[in-house]
Amino acid sequence: MGHILLESPLKLVIFELAGALVLIWWVRRSARPAGRLLGGYLGLCVALLAVQALVVTDAEKIRRITRELADAVDFGRIEVIRAHLADDFTAWGHDRDGFMEMVYRELETYRVDDVWIGGAELQIGRDQGQIEFTARARVGTEETGLHPYMERWRLVLRREGKTWLVKQVENLGWPGAPTGARPGF
Repeated sequence: MGHILLESPLKLVIFELAGALVLIWWVRRSARPAGRLLGGYLGLCVALLAVQALVVTDAEKIRRITRELADAVDFGRIEVIRAHLADDFTAWGHDRDGFMEMVYRELETYRVDDVWIGGAELQIGRDQGQIEFTARARVGTEETGLHPYMERWRLVLRREGKTWLVKQVENLGWPGAPTGARPGF
């Protein structure tokens, strides 16, 4: 229910419309005047939409960070990637600085276009979260041209104050793909 109330405007509107239909059916069956009741319900619907717009859940924050990281890779914005990494970040045996050097080299070598994120699965605890998702893009060089690329990724995040920082990145590969591929974009 929290997902409907706080994270999904479309589901909330559908839920509210269903409630309105039930309310209209009930009012039509009874002989009572319904102006105040319908007005109150409309006010409640507007208030719920306003709350949904104002409250940002942890799941929404983590999805937004994931999208910002994908856009940063797409547009080569190294500083955005670094801003989302925790001080104790690790990936493939690299600390944050080593990882950023690897990202810089990869983005200098390869062109990445049209990054798409989908199939996200979230697990959120009090101070730690994890998101697994599929990333799809077109990747290549000047010589090879752009080719489709798709893999599963896992980000482990830690809450720091009101924000979340990425503590670890893991390339999960793709089921059925050859093993031993080097990490990269």
